[in-house]
Order: sequence, then structure tokens, then C-alpha cells
Amino acid sequence: MAIHTPYSSFARPANTTAYTSGDIVADNTTAASITPLSWGVGAVGGSGIIRAVRLFKSATGATAASFRVHLFLASPGTPTNGDNGAYGVASVTDHLDTVAIDLSSGAFAGGTTGLNKRSASTAICFRLPSVADKLYGLIDVQGAYTPASGETFRVTLEIEPV
Repeated sequence: MAIHTPYSSFARPANTTAYTSGDIVADNTTAASITPLSWGVGAVGGSGIIRAVRLFKSATGATAASFRVHLFLASPGTPTNGDNGAYGVASVTDHLDTVAIDLSSGAFAGGTTGLNKRSASTAICFRLPSVADKLYGLIDVQGAYTPASGETFRVTLEIEPV
């Protein structure tokens, strides 16, 4: 079967406030207003194997640009904090896995905008609940990262249907 590559993206707030390791990177500084990443998997109750995760950010700054993508089988609900606060969710019941992607080294930087990198190959198996057709995600930073104002993040999952 062909690999399915859904993507989800967001623009972070228009500021350049530095993150510290473990801070959430999101679309809003207010926790209750964060929209988690979401990826359609093609079918209600669908299943598959995530073979890799690709992360793109629109700014070219690579210093301390190391991130983790947290994957969930259902919406993680309201995070504990908004953008640039300590990462946390109310419940990890539906947490599937976490994938690290370090853009500070080995990332593709073509042209004048952005950095893009594919995670190491993985085999994260999932089966969605019988009423769900999406996976969800949140991002946190793993260093003292200084963002560009309004920087865009795009996460693509490489899913092998089963």
C-alpha cells in the first residue's frame, strides 16, 4: 500500500520570546485557545504504522531548534499552559508516542525560508477508537530556542495503512 502523508500546521504567536527546554510550542499563549495539530488517517477507527515524522519550520534559525512531537489517539484536551509555558496535558490516557526531531543539525535548508527534517525511521502502530478518524499532536522544545515572530510549524506524518 502507498504511504499516506497527511500534514497539519500552525503559526505561533507574533513574538520572539525565547523558550526554555520543555516549553510547549503552540498557536496561542492562552492554554484554552490552543488548537492541537490533527491528521486525518482516512477512516473512522482506522489503523496504521507511522514510519516517520517530518517537521518544517518557516524560519531558518537552527540554534537549539530541537523539538518533540507528542502523538495522541484522541484530542489531548486543554494543555496545562499556553505557548512558551511548560508542556503538560491534563491526561495522558490517549498518548501514543513521542518523536524527537533535531533541526539544529542535518536539517534541509533549501532556498531562503525554513528548515525541514525527517525523523529517524520508526514503527509506531496505532488503531483509532471506533468513533475517531484523526490523530492529534502537540510540540515541545528541547533547548533554549529563540523563535522568529509568527513562525509557522508544519508536521507531516508518514503513515503506512494496515
